[in-house]
Amino acid sequence: MSYREEVELVPRNGHTLIVGIVARISGCQNQKEISLDDQVDHGQEIAREYFDGEIEFRVIATTGKGEWLDRPELAEVEARLKAYEFDLLTFEDIGRLVRGPAAHRICGIAVDKGTRVISPNDDFDTIYPDWESRLLDACKEHMKHNEHTSRRIKHKKMNHFKKIGGATPCPIAGYFKPDGAETFSEWSKKEDAAEYIRKGLQVLRRTLNGAAVAEYFNDVGFPPGPSCRKNQWDGRMVLRFYRNPILKGLPERGKMHTVKKHEYGKRRSVPNPKGAIHREEPHLAFFSPDEIDPVLEALERKNAHFKRKKKLNGVDSRYQVPKKRTRAFGQHATCFYCGCHYVWGGNGMTANLMCSNSREWHCWNSVGFHGPKAAQKLLEVTLKTLSSLDGIDTQYQEILQQAQAGGPENLRTRENKLNRVGEGIEREREKIKKLIREVDNADPKLLREMMSELDEREKELSRDRLALIHAKNRQPDLPKSTLELKGLLQHHLEDVDIHSHEFGDLIRE
Repeated sequence: MSYREEVELVPRNGHTLIVGIVARISGCQNQKEISLDDQVDHGQEIAREYFDGEIEFRVIATTGKGEWLDRPELAEVEARLKAYEFDLLTFEDIGRLVRGPAAHRICGIAVDKGTRVISPNDDFDTIYPDWESRLLDACKEHMKHNEHTSRRIKHKKMNHFKKIGGATPCPIAGYFKPDGAETFSEWSKKEDAAEYIRKGLQVLRRTLNGAAVAEYFNDVGFPPGPSCRKNQWDGRMVLRFYRNPILKGLPERGKMHTVKKHEYGKRRSVPNPKGAIHREEPHLAFFSPDEIDPVLEALERKNAHFKRKKKLNGVDSRYQVPKKRTRAFGQHATCFYCGCHYVWGGNGMTANLMCSNSREWHCWNSVGFHGPKAAQKLLEVTLKTLSSLDGIDTQYQEILQQAQAGGPENLRTRENKLNRVGEGIEREREKIKKLIREVDNADPKLLREMMSELDEREKELSRDRLALIHAKNRQPDLPKSTLELKGLLQHHLEDVDIHSHEFGDLIRE
């Protein structure tokens, strides 16, 4: 008979042994609820091995990640232990209670309250004199297994992505992923979506406002991706969509990674400082980099001052950030005194605007104004000024000449330059092959670095050639004279409703 079997379990109440059984599954795709029942059955068998009398089982079964320290069942177990409720607490292994050294604290409370803890799979029993070192060893093994498994899966998926374009995510709007598809080469573009996506980029280029594109998508009935939880587009969804490099034929992996927050044991997804890995899939491109990158850069510059700044004295220094599309001049007129934006609803009058800082009793020198009246006055001044513009003919002709400078001749120059770059890469590759044949003890690490550098240059060349192909298919459509330009602007200004979001976008431009 072992030492721990010699120590008899004695019920506190003198007749019935109260046994607490903790069962947990993570809730992953391949796990089933029946696993909880199996754990409970195992706990009942353990209790009956140590006590032959009457037993009452009290089960705490849950679904949640073992590393999470804010699970309510952990607080429940601790409260019941402090209430001297259990004579015995059991679970299959320490990880079923909690993964990590937090288990030491809970088991320590159990020992202090006279509750015996048994975990058969880890050969752990608080009746052992060295139970603390056994517990920490078990926690170490569980955490090591977790970490190794995580690294193995991440490496395997990234390797599949690099080699064959595998480990594909859920498709976004505009793409079709066949059932059972495992690589990006099996994906295809939805040709009927190309018109909406291109038109949406034109709206985004003109307004630099995701909400304006969302309104267009919703009006024409262009649906979000099949895995999207929302049925209607909003501004944030639009910006995420156009920032996805798959639209340029460059799907990515590794843009984000998880970091563990030890206070709660949870992992949070944050930007990967190493950056994403991209793969060329030209058949998935809706745009060339030349088409979409300038729009994204303009968005970045426009929204740069909205980014979350570093905290000062523990307080977020970012003030209220406008997040919705509004009529002129809501959220884009600013207070001359304090610099904060104006909002609708000044002093209870819905047609008036007031300083948002004044609303919070922090600005005492602002002036409210009537929004529609200000919009009408501004429109009148703009139309009057437009009709009397002089001296812009020369400037406009220079703009036309600059646009035409990117015509066929310039495209041929770019193509010849890319061809020369390609020939240079081939010559360097032949030199490396010759070096490998002639030098027996060449440094393999150096050769790999040289070949890797050539591969990166080839990828960059491939992207430049793809952009050139798209540039050849584009033709600038510009007014031929300033008179025609003035007519278009005047017609647009007279036609737009001053109470609409479109007028607000136009005023911001």
